[in-house]
Amino acid sequence: MCYGKGGTTPTVTDADVVLGTINPDNFLGGRIKLDRKKAVEAVQRVADGLGLTLFQAAAGIAQIAEFKMADIIRKMTVEKGLDPRDFVLFAFGADRRMRACSLRARRAKGGHPAQNRLLVRLSQRVG
Repeated sequence: MCYGKGGTTPTVTDADVVLGTINPDNFLGGRIKLDRKKAVEAVQRVADGLGLTLFQAAAGIAQIAEFKMADIIRKMTVEKGLDPRDFVLFAFGADRRMRACSLRARRAKGGHPAQNRLLVRLSQRVG
């Protein structure tokens, strides 16, 4: 909703705007202005439907995104007999970079702190 493209369902970006994780006035270095009011309205509808506060709903949306990312990591590793802690977590793209520390912390639980590595690509630009 915050993108102003006419959607009706809140996105993870809407939740991040509500939580203050994303500055709506400086999204993508200021190239895109996000609509905080629309983000709040979209997340508030979810909150009202679930009997939650605005911030509880926004945090829940963000946490679901992290759980989905963790599930993908598990499918690419554990289900193939590999230990994800034996690999570097490579984070790219805005949302993945924001979620990477949480995913890394979850991965670290279990005893391999020395192998708990995270590589974050700071720029998407090529050349």
